Amino acid sequence: NTIKSSAEYKISPRLGFSLPVTDRMKLRFNYGQYFQLPALDNLYGCTDTSVVRMLISRGNARIGNVLIEPEKTVLYELGIENQFTEDVVFGFTAYFKDIFDLNQTREVVAMPYTYYQFQNVDYGNVKGFEVNLQKRMSNMWAFALNYTLQFAKGTAADAVEWYSDHYYYQIEVPVIDYWLDFDVRHTLNANWDIDLPADF
Repeated sequence: NTIKSSAEYKISPRLGFSLPVTDRMKLRFNYGQYFQLPALDNLYGCTDTSVVRMLISRGNARIGNVLIEPEKTVLYELGIENQFTEDVVFGFTAYFKDIFDLNQTREVVAMPYTYYQFQNVDYGNVKGFEVNLQKRMSNMWAFALNYTLQFAKGTAADAVEWYSDHYYYQIEVPVIDYWLDFDVRHTLNANWDIDLPADF
């Protein structure tokens, strides 16, 4: 049987402003709520009725869930930029992100066999700051240096993490914040460009 679905929508407010501090410095602030559709496999994976019957009979089926909500990120960002010279600019940005409704598998107790389905149960937060130093192209060379310090914590780093722990290893992992797999504490990038004249 099929049913007619109703339209869904999300309101994604954004607020941002930039203020001049001096003729060479500006301060900026950004706030926003952002939504991201779940992976399509988390929505529609194994939802064919014949496939579902086969997988459920094995007792380890992971079934998509068309009713899961989009993942929501609330972002706060504060930055400052200062132009030291005509060619050199320094920037500093601090940020904090709350991430809600992350997808995760959970056991659904049913007859005759239990199965696993994606649900909105996980949470994460990312905070840190970024420092930039840039020199635009002049005297045949340019330079950019970027350093990021970041902390990423949450209740799961992968949408099937709970399934793996529960089904394959028969362990119950407490739902607590921990350092996530994508928690990269220090990131440093440098770039140096040379632009030689045609008659060099």
